[in-house]
This record gives sequence, structure tokens and C-alpha cells, in this order.
Amino acid sequence: MPWPSERVLDLLTQKASGSFIFASTFIKFVSEAGGMAHQRLLTALKSHQGLDPLYTQVFSHATHPDNARGDVVDLMHVVGAILTIAHPLPLSNLAFLFQVELPDFMRILLRIQSVLLIPDDDREPVYLLHTSLRDYMTTQSRSGVFFIDLTAHHVLIALKFLRLFLRDLQHLYEYKPQGYTRMQRRQIVQPVSPGFLVMHYVLG
Repeated sequence: MPWPSERVLDLLTQKASGSFIFASTFIKFVSEAGGMAHQRLLTALKSHQGLDPLYTQVFSHATHPDNARGDVVDLMHVVGAILTIAHPLPLSNLAFLFQVELPDFMRILLRIQSVLLIPDDDREPVYLLHTSLRDYMTTQSRSGVFFIDLTAHHVLIALKFLRLFLRDLQHLYEYKPQGYTRMQRRQIVQPVSPGFLVMHYVLG
């Protein structure tokens, strides 16, 4: 018997109501389940009546204790950073901002890959799949426990950048190659400092 069945496909078509974003997010979310895709598809079809419930299920699954165990950074803080940073950061710089090794950071992002555009090249930025996700995440009546307070996250991100900036500044004055003045040391260190690079992306 073919899977998914014709009845299931008809039901998915009805729920999508012509929305490409719904269909795309739904298919990616179900595909992430691997061998459990059949069960996730049936469960998801019973509960989804539009994008908001679909987004809620994506984040509910991603933040489940079994999925979150061993994470070195909070998933919602990462989402908050993606929403608040002025210019989208390359994947590698986003991982640097949270002081997390790139493979560990990728593992966290992949839990919500159905709602993100994650590049193959870590020098490229991470984007939201659709602007409707931003609207959902920043409206508390819609996202509930997954609400992102942009003001609070702006403060958190600013503090992270400040720590990086101060750390780089400390390294700058501790770095003392023989025969160089302080100004010459600054010219050597600043262009290659990841902290300054990240600051450039934020401040423009």
C-alpha cells in the first residue's frame, strides 16, 4: 500500500489551503522524524489548522527534554538572536557569538530546520524560512511559551557582543610582539579578530 495514502494527501492538501509555506514546513517537519515519519505525519495532521499550530508543534518537539538533553546553548536564545540581529550573521559567526563549536551549534539548529534556511557553507547566513515565523514568535498571544521578547533579546545579544569586544580588547593589549608599538599591535590584531568581525555585522 503506497505511503502516504491518497486520503492522507487529500487531507494535507486541504490543510495547506494553497499555502506553499505551510506545505513546505509541514513536509520538512515530518521528514525530520526519519523512521518515525509515518507516526509524526498522522499526529501532525490531526492537530494542524494553519501555520501557528504547525510552528507550535515544531518548537514543542525541538525543545522536548529528550531533544534538548546535552545542549550547550538554549535553542530559544539562538532563535532570538536570529530575529534581533540587524544583519544576518554567517553560520560560523553565529556559533562564535554563542561560544559554541560549529558542529554542536549545527546540531541545535537542525532541530528546527523545517523553519530555517540553513546554508551548506558556514560562511553564509542563517535565515528564517518565512516572515510569518517572525510574526508568530513575536506575538505572545500566538506563540505562548515560545514568545520572543525582542527588547529582552536585544539586551542579551548586546551583552554577548560587549563581552566579545572586551575580550578582544584585552587580547589586543596582552599581545606584545617584540619591536612593535601599541598602535602597530592594534593594526595587526584588529583585522583578524572574530569579535570585531561580528561587531561589524551588527553595527553595519
